[in-house]
Amino acid sequence: MRAVNLALRFLLELCLLAAFAYCAAGATGSTAANVVLAIGVPLAVGVVWGLFVAPRASRPLSTVPWVGLQIVLFGLGGLGLASRGEQTLGAILFVVAIANLAILVALGEPGRSRENVTKL
Repeated sequence: MRAVNLALRFLLELCLLAAFAYCAAGATGSTAANVVLAIGVPLAVGVVWGLFVAPRASRPLSTVPWVGLQIVLFGLGGLGLASRGEQTLGAILFVVAIANLAILVALGEPGRSRENVTKL
């Protein structure tokens, strides 16, 4: 169960980055700006994820902010998809991500070291 949940988690992370890229790619009327945004926005989200959420995050958060940040990121990804006319896809991304997050918390957040978690 743990391995399946972690594999799903990885796929959800990739889907989140793809959702941000898709939404950013249609944000303006300028093709050049859309290309820059489609690269830059997922890159920024990936940096935030790597700093605060990833199992080997350089600035890991305690559980409540860790969960909250993920809810915000997946919520924004889902809302972004909905704003581009993909309401069902956005809802599926958000609901599956939240269910996966609940399982991760119930399993003890595998891969996170309690010694390295900072308090906010």
